[in-house]
Amino acid sequence: MEKPSPIIGHKIGKASIINLEKGKIPPQAVDLEEVVLGAMMIDKKGVDEVIDILHPDAFYKDAHRYIYEAIFKLFESSEPVDLLTVSSQLRK
Repeated sequence: MEKPSPIIGHKIGKASIINLEKGKIPPQAVDLEEVVLGAMMIDKKGVDEVIDILHPDAFYKDAHRYIYEAIFKLFESSEPVDLLTVSSQLRK
């Protein structure tokens, strides 16, 4: 009988192997991604604190990555970062 591939979420002992089927590490807390993005849109200080630490690849969900990239573009061009400007940037 053929053994299943160990890279598709099977457990070895207490540790489970990461599912690399799509080439991404499964999210640890997608809801925290939303909190970070929300804080960046609500408070300019949030953008200042996060922009040098995180990069788009830090986000698991593609939608979150796109939002972060829109925030980053606005920040780079010294435009205000809020829900309206981010929404507008995403439509471009």
